[in-house]
Amino acid sequence: MVLSYLAVIFVAVVLYFLTNWIKCVMAVWGLPGPPAVPVLGHALLASDNKRLVHMGSNAYLEYGPLVKIWLTFFPTVLVLSPEYLQPILSSSKHTDKSFFYKLLDNFLGTGLVTSNGKDWRSHRRLLQPSFHQGVLEMFLAAFHDGSQRLVNRFKDTSSPVNITRHMNETVLEILNDTVLGVQAGDTTKLRADENSPFRQ
Repeated sequence: MVLSYLAVIFVAVVLYFLTNWIKCVMAVWGLPGPPAVPVLGHALLASDNKRLVHMGSNAYLEYGPLVKIWLTFFPTVLVLSPEYLQPILSSSKHTDKSFFYKLLDNFLGTGLVTSNGKDWRSHRRLLQPSFHQGVLEMFLAAFHDGSQRLVNRFKDTSSPVNITRHMNETVLEILNDTVLGVQAGDTTKLRADENSPFRQ
């Protein structure tokens, strides 16, 4: 008797997930995307950085603003156009995350990235004033100066560089300027120190 109930519950759960999966597949079926490997989909791209970068940089040109990829059996849509992305990010209706985010709960806890619905809205409402356009406009000069310094570092460089270090320095400079009011010239010694806690 107990086994019968467990079997019914198991079948119901499987049917629920299967129905949702079929709905997702049907919703994205007509979207263009690169050819996928059976069963694995595009999961192998994660192991080959060059192919991943090539696919990512050329996907918009080859397939347009919406690109379908497969993570094993799960269809995923890449939104590559700001015009398509803006309504999604500004929507307060579709705030439930996919089940992949549920896996992150164990590592990140419940926060702005992993929370859903009501919790997400309340957290977002608290943070919204910090990212108001008027507030960000006050820091445009710092953003511009930091970006200009970054460009000037590469002006006379013809060989490949590790951009990560330069981007980290630029972020540090802009943060120092906007948060602490410390200009870039005052942080030269700090940036040069490889053991600085800000570099770690």
